[in-house]
Amino acid sequence: MFKEISNEKESYLSFVSPLQTEEALDYLETTLKKKIHDWDLIWCRFFISPSLDQELFFKSPFINSLQQKNKASFIIQKPELGNFSALFSFVKKGLFPIRQFETGYELHGKNYHYFYLNNLQSEESDIHTASAQVFSQMDALAHEQGYLPREHLLRTWLFLPQLFKDYAGMVEERNNYFKKIERTEASGFPASTGIEGTPLSQSPLSLDALLLKKVKREQLKELEAPGFMPTAFSYGVAFARGWKVTFGDREHYYLSGTASIDETGQIIHTDDIKTQCLRALQNFEQLLVREEASLGNLSYVIAYVKDEEQIKVCSQFFNEHLPQDLPLIVVRASVCRPGWLIEIEGFATKISQNHFPTWE
Repeated sequence: MFKEISNEKESYLSFVSPLQTEEALDYLETTLKKKIHDWDLIWCRFFISPSLDQELFFKSPFINSLQQKNKASFIIQKPELGNFSALFSFVKKGLFPIRQFETGYELHGKNYHYFYLNNLQSEESDIHTASAQVFSQMDALAHEQGYLPREHLLRTWLFLPQLFKDYAGMVEERNNYFKKIERTEASGFPASTGIEGTPLSQSPLSLDALLLKKVKREQLKELEAPGFMPTAFSYGVAFARGWKVTFGDREHYYLSGTASIDETGQIIHTDDIKTQCLRALQNFEQLLVREEASLGNLSYVIAYVKDEEQIKVCSQFFNEHLPQDLPLIVVRASVCRPGWLIEIEGFATKISQNHFPTWE
């Protein structure tokens, strides 16, 4: 049910359970109460089945508390088992004092500051209007706390319930937003995932964002995989394949949504789910190995599977090809091109020593 990877400062935990909602919540809350004696919960995402009794779920004091603290992202994507699954990130207690705001929260360390925004949505039905509004909302909230998306926006997640209908409109408005703030291919776009997922409201999209401040430009390196994948911007989509952030005692790798694509940007293995899983994982690995990291450095992986009947096949594949205890979430969600059957995203950590300030 639980898989966990930890080091002296960080811990990542996944929860997947076939239990009914109340039993699963009780089991999860009991486990996390023990965990938070030594760790601070800084972020989590719940992947909710369309059949979940949301009234029962959100009445839970545990879930309600996460909502009040703005620490949880919620998205409707049918999980591999049960009515919900979840992914959690912790830091050693007291390492990053947490500042809560009405629409987000900040990890205010002595060397680095992180700003998290979850569940940004719009009441507009038109994808162009809604997307522009959500990006504008993110921009304003970031600026209120002294963050400049042009420099500090590191990672985004975009969930669209009508992915095939609305993805192009979202991409156009995202490109417009980056043009407006003068963020370019030369400076590097954020890492990102754009995937099918239904917000809890009627919004045509939901945005989560992560910004990092007080890091020097030489600590940041855009991840690429030449010979395996082109840059996303080569076909007009403004996001990076990933980012490496080097701290004085470790390296963090933010890996964007990655699929079965070749070096020219073409979909390959269109009718073979296992081979698409393999190619996506090979592309994923190449983003790491060029920076002397590996799949063994992964802290978690999320796999989005287009066809529900293929979830078990994909789950088995990744459990066989990834480290045994790696936190893994597998959900049903269509990918932005109809020929893609699978997409994966993740995060990796590598312990290292250098002259930059340590991660705290």
